[in-house]
Amino acid sequence: MDKVYRDAEEVIIWLGEEAEDSELALDTIEVWACWKESKCGDGRGIANKDHLRLAIDRLLQRPFWTRLWVLQEVVLA
Repeated sequence: MDKVYRDAEEVIIWLGEEAEDSELALDTIEVWACWKESKCGDGRGIANKDHLRLAIDRLLQRPFWTRLWVLQEVVLA
């Protein structure tokens, strides 16, 4: 399976039903990834960073992440 995920152009992962702050969490992760690659601004304009971290924490606490094969999908993709 590792070859399948490594060679995939895109991997879509179902995280379950959308929660109140799911979109906020995913948008924040996308922005942070952009900063890590030094392709974005410095993030000073983002307000309420505690709320963003809480949204991400809720996303990462979903039962989905307890499945071992999920790590393979995320890491190799």
